[in-house]
Amino acid sequence: MIEAAATLMPATGSLVTSAPMTSAPVAELSRRLVFNRARGHAEPHTAAIRPSPVKRAALVLWVGILVALLPSSAAYAQAEVRSPWQATASAGSTPRADRDAEATEFRRPDDLVRWITAYRAAPTPERVPDAVQAMSRMGLFRDAETAAFYIGFIAGVLADNQVDAPRLIDAFFPLPPAQQAVVIKAIAYSGLPDWKRLLGRFAEYMPARKTLIAHYLYGPGKTLATVPLDNGNAVVDTLWGFYFATGGYEPVLRIINALAWAAEDDNVQRPVIAHMAKVTLSSNAANDENLLALYQVQLGYVSGPTRKHLREVVDAIERFETHKVRRGAEQAIREIRARGPVKAPSAWAKADQIGQTVLAVGCVVASALGHPEIGVPCVITGAVYSGLSKLADIGWAKPGRP
Repeated sequence: MIEAAATLMPATGSLVTSAPMTSAPVAELSRRLVFNRARGHAEPHTAAIRPSPVKRAALVLWVGILVALLPSSAAYAQAEVRSPWQATASAGSTPRADRDAEATEFRRPDDLVRWITAYRAAPTPERVPDAVQAMSRMGLFRDAETAAFYIGFIAGVLADNQVDAPRLIDAFFPLPPAQQAVVIKAIAYSGLPDWKRLLGRFAEYMPARKTLIAHYLYGPGKTLATVPLDNGNAVVDTLWGFYFATGGYEPVLRIINALAWAAEDDNVQRPVIAHMAKVTLSSNAANDENLLALYQVQLGYVSGPTRKHLREVVDAIERFETHKVRRGAEQAIREIRARGPVKAPSAWAKADQIGQTVLAVGCVVASALGHPEIGVPCVITGAVYSGLSKLADIGWAKPGRP
């Protein structure tokens, strides 16, 4: 500041300041001026240091401007200083102290569904822990069967974020023991190379679920890629959840391949799954151009019943007549129920005993919200919408799974 003032003032003597004056020369100069003033005479440079009243006023003005431009200590004290670690934490993981505020964005199921619907176009994995807590709070995990779509979605997020998977899983908790099966299955269904290590790492978070954890770590528990489709409609819903999280086509291709079962007459389970899969293929692609393009390409690679039913799906989408696919599925299931199994009379009893098929057809969430036009996920299982289970009068029991 002294340097600036000396530069602004015209020199009337020999004082020419070209370098900044340190505190020691300033103190020495002040001491000498006081000493000489006491002796009654001035230093040769005193005249150059004493400005006129006008210059003094100009100097005061300039100093005031400089002071005003400098940030005050109070401003520094109030400013939020964020380290690179803090910035990373905010971008990659939501601190638990801030999660309550962010979780208010998921106040209703439709808030979750709209976010999930748009997720694959603009992934925001940092919000998934808040979404999981909201799903738990809304009771969407109470039944592992009806939670299949959400299990698939969480699994897909973990599969797409391998490096951040441990941090995301940690943020899923706490969860009630009854709902922890969702996390266990999501970790296994993610198909990550180290999914077993991850599951073992978080086993201590879920002491009440040791049996289910052991089932996947040491027993016959499978990843989503190896779960047979004829295990029930929940598998189809889980595959759709995985697609909505990743946008990958592998889950959808498996669902398309299930269309071949529609022509089987010696099995009850598979034809029903095929017709239900057909409904989801048409509904989920009605507002998804990428899915429709995939179907059109696959028409050149499939044959037989698969091609026939996929062709009907594509035609219905292009003509905006997906409701016809639903009606056709309803009629087909009525006929299956009327004739029963041809070559395996015990198939109906077996289906009822195993309880693998839950005919709660249709766009569960879309029907609940009354907004099928926004392209929300269409899934089969769920207690919100009874659909074909009433229309076809098929009363198979829900599976009692852990």
